[in-house]
Amino acid sequence: MTGHNGQLLRSLENRFGGDVRVLAVPFTNQVPLYMDACDVLLTKPGGISSTEAAVKGIPMVHTPPIPGVETLNAQFFSERGMSVFALNEDSAAENAIRLAMDLPQRSRMLAAQKQYLSASAADRIAARILGQSTELQQN
Repeated sequence: MTGHNGQLLRSLENRFGGDVRVLAVPFTNQVPLYMDACDVLLTKPGGISSTEAAVKGIPMVHTPPIPGVETLNAQFFSERGMSVFALNEDSAAENAIRLAMDLPQRSRMLAAQKQYLSASAADRIAARILGQSTELQQN
């Protein structure tokens, strides 16, 4: 997925246009469907996409981050075993292949994702806030 990066889209189409295993996708609102269909996600370590992938139980390879918050995200996820952090393109490709083939490593990563993140966290937080709000109103 190239988002709004037209230059990257053209580059990928030129490089892999004849390869049915590679699909360059421009900006789309269907990211959750693509995530559900993937075996391994290669992504920059943005907080939203990384958390969404981990909650969905998708093995993840983080590509080199934009310095700053993405560096912290990559460290957070990789230190807990929820992703693999790649230092360059070759490392990202090697790690993606390894995750696709190494079932024990995939299982460990998915278990870590499940341990540290919860799909129902927002619902539980909202319920707790609403419960406390109701208690305050009654007092």
